[in-house]
Amino acid sequence: VYISHRLEEIRRIGDRVTVLKDGRAVAGGLPAKSTPTREVVALMTGRNVEYVFPQRPASAPRAEPVLTVEGLSRRGEFDPLDLQVRPGEIVGLAGLVGSGRSEILETVYGARRPDTGRVLVDGRPLKPG
Repeated sequence: VYISHRLEEIRRIGDRVTVLKDGRAVAGGLPAKSTPTREVVALMTGRNVEYVFPQRPASAPRAEPVLTVEGLSRRGEFDPLDLQVRPGEIVGLAGLVGSGRSEILETVYGARRPDTGRVLVDGRPLKPG
């Protein structure tokens, strides 16, 4: 028995798949290597994949940034960085422990004071703390 949401891993090591949703088995005995991912995801979520994220317009209007980070840094923690986030955008930071990702986010939202740079929200400087 192997429990995971990593479908490619399941295909490599498993023969049969049972799909659980809300604590109940919704499908069982599916062939691990040949059952389409689309089908497994639909069983897991209760909807088809193409409806999870609506299509974006081909040419979305360029709105003003809601978050601007300019030259933000903390000595010994992270080098200066610039960032702009516009309405509707989703930004993620990833990295290993000690890479500075937590320090960057804590500095952006004001829990740590930067050595250089500034953070603007809707064009206005974010106050420290």
